Amino acid sequence: MNSETPDDYKRLADCFAMHVKCCRQLKLDYGSAAFPAMKLYMAAGAWRSAVDLGQDVVETMLRFDEAQAALNLIDRQLLPITQAYNLPELIVGLRSHRAVVLARTGDIAAARTEISSLTRYEFTPAQAADIREQASIIEELAAQQAQGRP
Repeated sequence: MNSETPDDYKRLADCFAMHVKCCRQLKLDYGSAAFPAMKLYMAAGAWRSAVDLGQDVVETMLRFDEAQAALNLIDRQLLPITQAYNLPELIVGLRSHRAVVLARTGDIAAARTEISSLTRYEFTPAQAADIREQASIIEELAAQQAQGRP
């Protein structure tokens, strides 16, 4: 008899997620712990948590210079989840994150277009601050690219 249930998956994902959040708070490397958390949340149907941890997976990919894989994760899994499961409150943060990932792939023009397209949304003060921070990162990456640095 199989005793695994979606709740079991969610509890295990919560453990991985807590590890990630604690490491992030302490500015420690959480390694690949976000990957199983995201997948387990998906298996449990905990979509909001899956997107949240998915953004940590994106950051992990970026640390390993896998910007294209990070962009694919956002475009093929995370954004479709926000649309399919009606999670509009996650779209602004996810799309601003996507803009930085685009810049990391070297496509500064697309990154700028993505970040500026967010003006059609109404933001919370935290979202507005996040967009300003992401726009600043994009401009730093653009300056590095203009100077010929990767």
